[in-house]
Amino acid sequence: MSVCLDAFALLAWLQDEPGADITEGFLSQAASRQGFQRFVSAINVGEVYYRLYRARGLKKLRHLGKKLGKGLYP
Repeated sequence: MSVCLDAFALLAWLQDEPGADITEGFLSQAASRQGFQRFVSAINVGEVYYRLYRARGLKKLRHLGKKLGKGLYP
């Protein structure tokens, strides 16, 4: 099974907003089970970067980028 995460799901997870638990569940399943994969398009990664950069600045973006990297590539 696989899931494709969009910018909305990633932003909710990174900012601990409503729906973050659903994204966290997908990331946890993918990290612990073979045959379960998660994907995100380059366009959605760009949208996440752009929105966080505008809203929070570069320093906060770097911190959240580390969290994103750990979630997508455990």
